Amino acid sequence: MRVFALILALLVVSSLGFAQTVTVTAGGGGTYTTIASAEAHFTPDPDGGTPNVIQITDSSVYDEQLIIDVPVTIQGLQTGVNRPIIAARLSAGVGGSESNDGVTILCAVSNEATSLENLILIPSLASTPTDDLLRSFTIGTTANYTVNLTDVVLTANNGSDAPVTYDGLAAASMVGATDTGDDGMYLSGGVTYNLTNVVSSHHQNGSGSDGMVCSGAAIYNVGDGCVFSFNNRLGIQANGDFTLNAPTDRVMVIGNLGFAGVWFAGNTANRSWDGINIINTAHATNPAQGWGLEIQNLSGFDFSLTNAIIAGSQAQGIVVGSATTTGTVTLTDVTIAGNLTAIQVDAAAAAGTLNISDSILAGNASPETENQVRNLSTGAYAVNIDHCGLPTAGPQALFLPGTEGPGAITVTNSIANNPAFIETSDFTSASYFDVDHPAYGTAATGGTPLGGGADWIGSLPVELGVLTSD
Repeated sequence: MRVFALILALLVVSSLGFAQTVTVTAGGGGTYTTIASAEAHFTPDPDGGTPNVIQITDSSVYDEQLIIDVPVTIQGLQTGVNRPIIAARLSAGVGGSESNDGVTILCAVSNEATSLENLILIPSLASTPTDDLLRSFTIGTTANYTVNLTDVVLTANNGSDAPVTYDGLAAASMVGATDTGDDGMYLSGGVTYNLTNVVSSHHQNGSGSDGMVCSGAAIYNVGDGCVFSFNNRLGIQANGDFTLNAPTDRVMVIGNLGFAGVWFAGNTANRSWDGINIINTAHATNPAQGWGLEIQNLSGFDFSLTNAIIAGSQAQGIVVGSATTTGTVTLTDVTIAGNLTAIQVDAAAAAGTLNISDSILAGNASPETENQVRNLSTGAYAVNIDHCGLPTAGPQALFLPGTEGPGAITVTNSIANNPAFIETSDFTSASYFDVDHPAYGTAATGGTPLGGGADWIGSLPVELGVLTSD
């Protein structure tokens, strides 16, 4: 038993030896009382081969200018609403630019990483950033740098050094709030980004304020539990090699006020997305916009989307456009409902293909011709719909015939029944867009249930001739 205890103790000491750690406690008792002074401990880096860790032991507000120029993990030890708060002060002209951001990460050492964990970021009231709340810069010829964000909230200051929201799932009052001048996050190219349980919400001080801007060619990995909501423009401006993989706890893009919830600003690689809900996008001033997902500039690359719900868009649920759109878009297990238009391929779209299967393409019961799946392409763009629901009755009915436009649309093995959605307004409900109609029980590929991006919960359909009498 003593031998086992000794071995365990040695293992603990050994594991701690893999990191050099300092602590921060605002009231004293830690190694330092500010995050900036703790970071300075690692400049120059005492041991380039050992990870640098700053642990914040309390839930205080740290009103500081924070320029992270050394690979380090800044980790709050408190969780949930008790996470330590960084009230980010203006960091002007950092990174070789004239930006006026808050927390700034300089990615300047190859094969290293900076990580932020269990933190809340808000703008300082004393020295408010006039640009982005969090900004990264790639310095020089850095290679293989990684930025990890885990359990981080980025939002406005409610005026009392607290966040206006913790989860980003509901619109919060901005009365008396202070926000930065632009985006929640502006992420530079040339870096690998990993995001889990990140909330970027209520960035509303500028007309171009986005939840996250992916500014150039980089690897962006967005995972479970991320929320991009109630921003004055986009939830996500997607660029580069953007992978979204959140099958367990979907990414939520909610209530953004720009031309799209998610916009493809450019593309340099094929993209595969699994697990996203894009809800209630509405343009603040232009009723012709407010798209859920805008797919542009594929330029020969492909995009696939599965396990998704797109609902409540002021305009199109999905819009595909641009003369350079020549790749293949594939939608599988997707529910599109309650938008002005379910899907629209714009007239500018060039030769390409949109393949949709095992999905529900519903509308809003409007008698307007926009309430359909529309291929307006005057080129050779093809839309193929197979084993889908295209309801022509009920509160989410499409306008008959359900599909229209000069471009080619092929529909096979699909049904027009009302899916009888269980819950269509509360996106936090477990039954959001669940399907309760027997016809959907065998309507997907292979005779399996068709639930789109939600679940089919109806009773199994009864086959004729099965019933018998005594």
